[in-house]
Amino acid sequence: MFLGQEIVILKNGKRVCGSGGAVLNQALLQSKSYFEVKIQQSGHWSVGLCTLNTDLNKTRGGLDKFSWCLNAENYVMNDGGVLYDLNEIYSSNEANESVNDEDTEKLLPIKNKNEIVNLLPSSSNSSQRSSLPQEGDIIGITYDHIELNFYLNGKNLNIPTLIKLNSHVSNGEYNNEIYPCLFVDDGAILDLIVENFNFQIPSGFDRIMVEQTLL
Repeated sequence: MFLGQEIVILKNGKRVCGSGGAVLNQALLQSKSYFEVKIQQSGHWSVGLCTLNTDLNKTRGGLDKFSWCLNAENYVMNDGGVLYDLNEIYSSNEANESVNDEDTEKLLPIKNKNEIVNLLPSSSNSSQRSSLPQEGDIIGITYDHIELNFYLNGKNLNIPTLIKLNSHVSNGEYNNEIYPCLFVDDGAILDLIVENFNFQIPSGFDRIMVEQTLL
């Protein structure tokens, strides 16, 4: 099966809610794949890629070695470890922007400073917040059989994630094919988008060639 025991699928197999994981029933066999996920309702969610060995009864992706996911806590995780922390990345960017703004102010003539400062990029919490996934946002995902990349509302988050497959597993049959996966909990609702995308597909990539959606 491709669903956790407490997962509910709606909208002709494109909406995921309940608790646990769901996996597209089509492996990413083409050279470069792209799909999108809309955060329809906030809660705890994870989106990314996995093999069929991942545990779909878990409520979060990235907790085992068979899944690589971005989650609602703004972490990219695999095997229970944090690969990227977007909170830290964008907090650092915000601090750097603030320093640059202050330096710019010091260099401006007094008579023009107020006019120019009003045009400078804001380094407020709202600026940082807009750089992190939230309800209503679209997460784009690309995979080229080497790297997984995440996009937020069409913008590359620049957090390339290397997919490392293990040659064997200790228990059960090993499957090294990669599939899109979505995990939800705490009221989260995710919509899978495999066509009619909200944003332009990154150059060189194409939509997933699927016969069906989620089962």
